[in-house]
Amino acid sequence: MTFARRFRTFLIGFGIGCLLVVLFFRERVSLLTDWLPNERVLVRLQMTDAAYTPTALCLMECLELDTADVSLLKRKGNVRFKYSDTRSEPKMYAVDHRFGDHLVRMTFAADDSVSTLTHLERPNAPAGCSCD
Repeated sequence: MTFARRFRTFLIGFGIGCLLVVLFFRERVSLLTDWLPNERVLVRLQMTDAAYTPTALCLMECLELDTADVSLLKRKGNVRFKYSDTRSEPKMYAVDHRFGDHLVRMTFAADDSVSTLTHLERPNAPAGCSCD
């Protein structure tokens, strides 16, 4: 048996094995990706209670966003560790998500039981809000 044939047989078996894992563990397939840093932070933000500062509520109104958009960002956002402070208590996480044509960055202060939305911004376009 040549190397190419052995390698092809291995790849076919590996593919069948991957397919069986996905079929058997369909409802738990998120275990394959939840260990990544971005996913761990998003799961942490989803599992804690949501709170909003008065400034964040004002900015949400100014940017025409609501709590459903915040929930969507917590599920599908991209954690920007460059702009986050993970060594402080509470940990501050900056999460980006695109709503329509606009990129929105939300900053959360994450405690053990509460994730507080502290700030919102559009990094690529000035919002023109006076919520300070």
